[in-house]
Amino acid sequence: MDHVHNRFRFAREARGLTQSDVARHFGVDKGTVCRWDTGATKLNLELLRQAAALFECDRVWLAFGDGKPPEVVANRPPPNKTRAPRKAS
Repeated sequence: MDHVHNRFRFAREARGLTQSDVARHFGVDKGTVCRWDTGATKLNLELLRQAAALFECDRVWLAFGDGKPPEVVANRPPPNKTRAPRKAS
């Protein structure tokens, strides 16, 4: 993965986090996280540091692609949060 936004998206998905989960954590809207995921908005180093902590991954890997990528953890709830059941339609 040669672009930071690809690593960001991979790390988010590897931890089972949705764009909404990340948006709540950072206090932004889902559209902002979507722009981070696609590279439409650049990620600064402070945001990458905080994201690496949230995603439990190596911040050097997240920022520059050097080091070990995060392990994929299937069906894992967000840290310190439980997912609310979806409402039936």
